[in-house]
Amino acid sequence: HTVNYHAKDMDENILSKMMFQLAKEKITELESSPQNSKGDISPSGFKYENTVSPIEDSNIVRLKTVVEGHGKQVILNELVIHKAEGQTAQK
Repeated sequence: HTVNYHAKDMDENILSKMMFQLAKEKITELESSPQNSKGDISPSGFKYENTVSPIEDSNIVRLKTVVEGHGKQVILNELVIHKAEGQTAQK
């Protein structure tokens, strides 16, 4: 019983780390190309959704990445200053 418990616990940790890494990759893509998107992350079996939401009455934009799969979900949020065309956004 103890071996099975620890094996399952190790699998859960590996799964969580994998999902977090995929979410970091997706939010990095969102930083360089801020547009809503969603889809499957092959061959992992995970799904992702990237959203860009302006914050009311400010020049701040919220970037959000959600990675889901195997009954788990990882959400990363980032606020960036939206600059005029041709300028780089700041975190």
